[in-house]
Amino acid sequence: MKNEIRNRIYKEIYYKLESLKFDIFIDDSSDIITIARNICSACNHKWHQDYNQCVFCGSINYFVFICEECGGISSLTSTTKTCNKSVNGVTCGGHVLKGCINKDCISNSEKKLHLKKSKSTDEQSNIVIKKLIKEATDDKGVFNAKKGSLSVSQMWCLHCGHNLDHYFVKQIKTYIVDNLDELSGQFDTNVDFLIINFDRNNFLTLPVELINKTDFKNKSNYKGDIDISAFLKEKNF
Repeated sequence: MKNEIRNRIYKEIYYKLESLKFDIFIDDSSDIITIARNICSACNHKWHQDYNQCVFCGSINYFVFICEECGGISSLTSTTKTCNKSVNGVTCGGHVLKGCINKDCISNSEKKLHLKKSKSTDEQSNIVIKKLIKEATDDKGVFNAKKGSLSVSQMWCLHCGHNLDHYFVKQIKTYIVDNLDELSGQFDTNVDFLIINFDRNNFLTLPVELINKTDFKNKSNYKGDIDISAFLKEKNF
């Protein structure tokens, strides 16, 4: 088989696995592909490493500028130091502070709480949080990374709320041939799955423990595409 054809098939396998949101690692010297996915330890749904959650309420990726005077919300892409929202035809001009878009988040406690004569423990806690946020931001209301963080990477599963995650990792050995007679029947059993391809468009995907139970030279066992259900069935993705 020509190298360019072999490489095209190998890339097809790669892109198929990548489309399933797996992290892909390739060992070209052994034709082994390692797939990995960060998932919830309880329900197996994807754990999003690129998501940030508010450290106080858990809201996802929603940090904005909030005016301390009128409560107006503006984008973090704004370069102004003050609120440009119009209140009764007059520009507010209040100080903006980076905050959580969730209006019920404790970090968005009412700015005038300190004027009340009696304060509950919750009110006092909210005042402290507000002060901490002010100290952690610069004069534009932008968070100063040297002083701490107002967000953390995903803390809880977005599907079930579980707080633990782990990596699902499997290794796949690929065999790409022109015809099935080229297969000797001696397969690598130190991996988790095999993908056998012959004549470009025929694929057999199976767990390594089924090698001796599968007639890999029977063309009817092959499909026109990679059967990814074998990878997903174990974890019910």
